[in-house]
Amino acid sequence: MNNPGQALTTFHNLRSGKLYNFAFYPYSLSPNNSADNANYLLSGNVSTSATTQTSVVGSLTSINTGVPATISSLSNGFTSVNFSFEIKDDGLTPASDDAKMFISQIVIKADVGNTVTDWSEVIEEAELRDVTENAGAAIFATGSAITANTITFDLSALTGDNQQGELDDNELKRYELKIRLKTNFGGNAPHNVDGQRFEFLVSPDAIPANSSFTYLPNSSRISLSQSATSDHLALDLNNRVNVISTKFDYTTQPPATIMVLRM
Repeated sequence: MNNPGQALTTFHNLRSGKLYNFAFYPYSLSPNNSADNANYLLSGNVSTSATTQTSVVGSLTSINTGVPATISSLSNGFTSVNFSFEIKDDGLTPASDDAKMFISQIVIKADVGNTVTDWSEVIEEAELRDVTENAGAAIFATGSAITANTITFDLSALTGDNQQGELDDNELKRYELKIRLKTNFGGNAPHNVDGQRFEFLVSPDAIPANSSFTYLPNSSRISLSQSATSDHLALDLNNRVNVISTKFDYTTQPPATIMVLRM
């Protein structure tokens, strides 16, 4: 502000998601003001600060290539890609901001077509890979990170340059999920999981506790209208558990002797 009575000024070329501090220095040279000070008042000045906004327009896309039709109960390794999706910072409007996206947590949720009652009874371990920049480095989830209907991946230590949780401004990155099953299913799963389907989902939400994504402060974000699922065509044909029997268990043992009557 450099004109008497000016109430508004505009600053250009500021960076997105950055904190800026502003201070006001009243001009005091006569005749505009008294001549008590030398040109500008340099003490007791009014100051303020503000953080520039970042966009919430990132895109989220399902990639279903290679998803298996069935998952064998005998397969206890990471054999197939069960779900893949792409995130693009700023989506279709790359000029929305010039900030990066920093994701500190990704939660895979059960979609509406999922029929496996309790994932923790069936899944031993899950892995997530950023195949765009870190294909050789998997992020694992096991134990309490796998609940009845969620899988949580911690990326909080992976948000540095080109790491799994960091997307440069306007960058497109693909993630792949693989699961491996337990050798021995828990709960009621041994009796009812055969033929049931896993259906995986990632989706943002205005309520952080319901969102698949947790961000660092001043990060670009994914549009709330976006989601990605392992069955985006709603055909209910993939990721079906196929239980293969390897032995018979007799609940009633045969008698030690059999009496034969000759007629």
